[in-house]
Amino acid sequence: MTLQKTAIRCHLATRGCYPLYHNIPQRNCYDLPLFLIIGDTVAALIGRKWGKTPFLKKSLEGTGAFFVSTIFIALLTPKFTDTGLETGLIIFTGFVAAIAENYASGWLDDNIAIPLSSGTVLWLLYLWFFPNLDLVFKNVPQ
Repeated sequence: MTLQKTAIRCHLATRGCYPLYHNIPQRNCYDLPLFLIIGDTVAALIGRKWGKTPFLKKSLEGTGAFFVSTIFIALLTPKFTDTGLETGLIIFTGFVAAIAENYASGWLDDNIAIPLSSGTVLWLLYLWFFPNLDLVFKNVPQ
């Protein structure tokens, strides 16, 4: 793929995800780009180098590497609460993002599938498990 086509795809993926990033809670703005940047990169590198076991549309090794990287992201990003439940929700969202990255191959660009699926799932999980929580970090300009 040429550099120009890659730049156009990145621009379209960013524009396609803007409504999602613009309307979601501030909490998601930490994890979703990191899922996309780190998770997708790790999945591609591991999957191409060591991916031998077919899983859905890509390799089990690449999808597993994506999921492991999202666990690290979930453990290292800031949280609203001090409960392990919040970290568990983010880890589950990382699992959803890993499956979306794998399954979207061929019919939807994973640069759109990852933030769209994980953003929706994480938002719904916060609404379900923390209905009265203000999803805006304190001391952060709006």
